[in-house]
Amino acid sequence: MNDNLDNAAQEQQDLPEDSLESEQDMNVKQALKKVLFGIARTPVSGYFIGFAFEHLSNIIPLNRLVSTDRVVAFEHPSHFWDEHFLLVPKKSIRRFVDIDFDQPAQANAILDIFSTSQALLIENDVLIQKGNFALLVNGGSYQDVPQVHFHLAAGAAKEGVGFVPNEYRPLPGRIIVHNDNCSIVENANPQREVDYIVTPSIPPVSSYTGVDFRIHRSIVLKTLSSVQGLLHQLELPAFTIICTESDIQNTNSFNLRIVSGKRVS
Repeated sequence: MNDNLDNAAQEQQDLPEDSLESEQDMNVKQALKKVLFGIARTPVSGYFIGFAFEHLSNIIPLNRLVSTDRVVAFEHPSHFWDEHFLLVPKKSIRRFVDIDFDQPAQANAILDIFSTSQALLIENDVLIQKGNFALLVNGGSYQDVPQVHFHLAAGAAKEGVGFVPNEYRPLPGRIIVHNDNCSIVENANPQREVDYIVTPSIPPVSSYTGVDFRIHRSIVLKTLSSVQGLLHQLELPAFTIICTESDIQNTNSFNLRIVSGKRVS
């Protein structure tokens, strides 16, 4: 017994000092991430978290995947899905409904969220191989951090259920909004108590990664503004906006969904 302990101690002594320091640094960073993530979910964080992402994002301890002038993408500290990343604009914006799409800096940051998610999907084949990836943003009581942020998720959730089943198909129902930029209709095959389909007026694409957000900038921004308008009308206590690939009326298109409430299917 003592010989084993002595050998283990000797092995630790034989390790290079930089290896020990590296392991210690990793442990400290991991602990710090958990502490900061916990603080970020408290009401008091609203006073500084937006400022931190806008002005101090480079020093926040994150497992960065992408960092640009407008967006930072990193691995979620506590996965809810098999693959789970966070994309945060480097602008202090508390909620999706607070985004000013007429303000260039905010509009550009949100568009970069979409294009960054495309890049992550292209670079990480495992996300597409999961077959049911989605980009989503929460609001109301579904949002637990007072800084707007988007989730890029793929695979099964913790309870083992895929986020959007591969065999699921939404069906357009009653028209709620129709203008030159988009249509918003009720989902006739709802998954949740509140379920709307949002279709921007852009040419059909074979996949989400095929959408050119630079060319369709104006339509996408006005579509998101229309979504905001509907959310203000509905006054939902909680909601999720989902961006995914859906087969609607046998045409693969870039669509959004607005969902809220209990699951119905």
